[in-house]
Amino acid sequence: DYVDRGLYSVETMSILTCLKLRYPERVQLVRGNHESRAVTQTYGFYTECMKKYGSAQVWHYFTDLFDYLTLSVVIDNMIFCVHGDQIKVMDRFR
Repeated sequence: DYVDRGLYSVETMSILTCLKLRYPERVQLVRGNHESRAVTQTYGFYTECMKKYGSAQVWHYFTDLFDYLTLSVVIDNMIFCVHGDQIKVMDRFR
């Protein structure tokens, strides 16, 4: 989870987005369960954006970005990266 974990979720996402843009082949952002519109409205990211910017526009930009984040990444055909919450879902497909 990149957001809903403190007072600096906007700054965290801004830095991660800049790193992804600067190093697109080296930085992979994996979507967690908090990178969704519904969850961010419940757990604080929406409120943080409203307090810092006075409108929901920044929240909309980031939640649109979340829609494009991958759910998993495989590194060197050896390391499988996924948010921990997704493991529960994947267990059903064994």
